[in-house]
Amino acid sequence: MNTLFLLILLVEQGYWLLKETLKKVKMTKQKNRIQKKGYVTLIAVLIVGVVVFAISTAVVLMGLDMSRTSFSLEQSFQTKRMANLCVETALEEIRKQTTFAIENEQINFTPQGNCVYTVIVNSGENRTIEVIGTLGEVVSKIQIEIDAINPYIHIDSWQEVADF
Repeated sequence: MNTLFLLILLVEQGYWLLKETLKKVKMTKQKNRIQKKGYVTLIAVLIVGVVVFAISTAVVLMGLDMSRTSFSLEQSFQTKRMANLCVETALEEIRKQTTFAIENEQINFTPQGNCVYTVIVNSGENRTIEVIGTLGEVVSKIQIEIDAINPYIHIDSWQEVADF
């Protein structure tokens, strides 16, 4: 009987040990699942962070590029206005004095911006006005052909050129 009792006691103890071991295994699996979920969440947050950083960096770089382009366009417009002002000055001088001819007359607008104009007497009332407007590194060149001065100045062509 003692043997039977000991056998039952051993079976109960084994059952209890097995039950406790299964509980620990189950708890370990749950902890692992929770830890795995934590890692998945962490990796997802990192991926989203990298994507947001890449998008924001691209937007900032595009903004800087647009700003540079806008600045260059504004300088180009200012250079054309300065060149046109030089043309108007040369036309006014021709209106005042029909024999007016000058080479490399300079008008300064800002420390970096100026224009230089030349009035060339061709034949009769024909004149050519060549103007170079400069602002920083931006250059605008305009060439005007005049075919009559009296009674009014008649402009045959007014065009922006790459070179004279």
